[in-house]
Amino acid sequence: MGLALGEVTAFIARLKRLAVLYGLLAGSALCLLISLLLAIYVWAALEFGPLYAALGFAAFWLVVTLIVWIMLAMARRQGRKASSGRLQRDINSLAGVAAMSTASQAAGAVKNRKSLILVPAGLLGGLVAYRVLRKRQGRSE
Repeated sequence: MGLALGEVTAFIARLKRLAVLYGLLAGSALCLLISLLLAIYVWAALEFGPLYAALGFAAFWLVVTLIVWIMLAMARRQGRKASSGRLQRDINSLAGVAAMSTASQAAGAVKNRKSLILVPAGLLGGLVAYRVLRKRQGRSE
């Protein structure tokens, strides 16, 4: 037990060191990006004037924001479609299992009492008659 605990402690300490180093790396990358954007802005301001440079930067970041927003919306929609498809497959699977498990009981009940088959047959016959009459009524008008 002590050996495993020591390994876990060493692993957690290594993870903490890595987290600090990755944080420093992310901070320096952010500073690099800010400096690069500032340099591009200064060049654009000298080339096109400060107002047009600011408007150009605003338009660029608006386009980037819209692209990211559209990508997020597409990713969300795909996730919903996938989850609803999984839910529908699960429901169909459960319905199939329930039908198969009750089929033997229903067959045994019909075998013992033949009159039980008359109820679904009567309902089916009534449905067919209703549809036929509905079609004829639609044609006559």
